[in-house]
Amino acid sequence: MFIRYGMTGAIATIFHYLLLLLLVEVLGVKPWIASGFGAICGAMVAYIGNRKFTFASQISSNPTSNYKTLPRFLTIATLGAGLNSLLMWLMTHYFNLYYFAAQIIATIIVLIVTYHLNQHWTFA
Repeated sequence: MFIRYGMTGAIATIFHYLLLLLLVEVLGVKPWIASGFGAICGAMVAYIGNRKFTFASQISSNPTSNYKTLPRFLTIATLGAGLNSLLMWLMTHYFNLYYFAAQIIATIIVLIVTYHLNQHWTFA
């Protein structure tokens, strides 16, 4: 299940980055706006992928289960983004890590934390 979660996250991240590039490079949208839009769309890709692929066996066939899982997923996605930012700030300011190395470490930590939260709360 963790591998499926990682695959879903990778697809969502690729989607986010492709939207970012398209909006900035082709349509001339400001990067901070394009990134925000890409993050929102990436989170939706992640939600759909996790609901249909990663945690499908844990989700009841109840068609109203989206009313429970979507707000929970968005809560965890927001928490993950905040944790990522905090880790990036700590690693670059206090440990003087190069930002890309810090991002790799933060991504791994956030991936593990959000996987468990989504498994045990969002899609439980």
